[in-house]
Amino acid sequence: MALTLNDRLPIPHKNAEVKNVTCEFCIVGCGYKSYKWPLGTEGTYKENALSLDLSQQQPTYGDWCSERMYNTVQDRDGKKYNLMVIPDKECMVNIGQNSVRGGMMGVSTFNAASPTKDRLKEPQIFRGGMLMETS
Repeated sequence: MALTLNDRLPIPHKNAEVKNVTCEFCIVGCGYKSYKWPLGTEGTYKENALSLDLSQQQPTYGDWCSERMYNTVQDRDGKKYNLMVIPDKECMVNIGQNSVRGGMMGVSTFNAASPTKDRLKEPQIFRGGMLMETS
């Protein structure tokens, strides 16, 4: 599901599954929080997984999420989920900041309806001039 500039990002539900993840783009090891919750549900302005009161104006340099930090994914159970990956303020490496690449971890996650659909799903090896799945 691609977002347009007129759309708004869904708010992570207060019961969203939260995991600590490490940026995949370099060896520094910046920390991020990934929020996953069922597609079609979302938190409210006052009750959400970010613990922010979104009914109020947020500080200029406060917490926020860009459209590049968000994606929809289909899990192994076949169900679709919202996914938001934001910098972890508690990580001593990046202290809640992100690099240009790290700030795109959400959109770079596999989604069959996005350009990431061309990613390999199984390990492959190059043999006889072509890629073949390994067993």
